[in-house]
Amino acid sequence: MARVDAELGLGGPKVVGYRMRCCTCATLRMEVRMPAKNPRISAVVDLGLWKWLRSKARHEGISVSLVVRDILMRVREEEEEQYWAAAGEERLDGFSRDDALRHEDVWD
Repeated sequence: MARVDAELGLGGPKVVGYRMRCCTCATLRMEVRMPAKNPRISAVVDLGLWKWLRSKARHEGISVSLVVRDILMRVREEEEEQYWAAAGEERLDGFSRDDALRHEDVWD
């Protein structure tokens, strides 16, 4: 256990080169991968949002983390859709039929 504490920097300040570096949390020093397939994140929410997430999770019969994951995936899809719509509009604004190449000119 002492070896693990020393590796995590739990014995106080850690000397790095000529500087001292303090670590306030043992997990910040850990370089060991979490024994899980997918990476984890943590978020701070207010009490009202937590109650809503918990209620939604109970109603759907899934965990709060899965509710948050589904919401984040939905928001990501919406942002991607908005990005590609804007990119398409930009391309249409700059499109000129006179300058465009014909199919026969490109593939023959």
